[in-house]
Amino acid sequence: VNHEKYRDLRTAEDRRAYMRNYMRKRREEESVNNSVNSGKQSLDQLANKDKDTNKNKDKDKSTTAPTVPKEFAEFKKVYPERSGAQPWSRALKAIRTRLKEGSQWVDIIDGAKRYASFSDSVGRTGTEYVMQAATFCDSDKHYLESWRPPGTKSQIQQDKNIDAAQQFLEGPGGE
Repeated sequence: VNHEKYRDLRTAEDRRAYMRNYMRKRREEESVNNSVNSGKQSLDQLANKDKDTNKNKDKDKSTTAPTVPKEFAEFKKVYPERSGAQPWSRALKAIRTRLKEGSQWVDIIDGAKRYASFSDSVGRTGTEYVMQAATFCDSDKHYLESWRPPGTKSQIQQDKNIDAAQQFLEGPGGE
């Protein structure tokens, strides 16, 4: 019965101000609750971590994950930096597959060095245009490519001039 009377008492601006204050208080309460809960969680996580370390000590070493070869660390060091995602675990999996197929670490690392040099020379290092390491080591075996940088405009022009000079020196009949 009194709905119209009370509805008219509160204007739209009053309602906005009320909601602003209400939401501000609600967010403050949520942030306080979250910080208290996160403190509890961190204590719980610490307790669980201690339990996990004790369990890990008791585990048999044969059930642990395979170790990463030292050559893979060298590969990661020489591989050009990339701006996008770089899933190293996929790269290691691809490398292990290539090694089973008969490839050698030396070939893979040398290919990574050539690719890094190529990426530097064309200005790709540190961009998203650098190939992911997993793709570099996949079944296409990009690490076996020569990765020679393209010639500069001046080198191309110089090669043309040398060819023209040789043709001139050979004479019209050509030798």
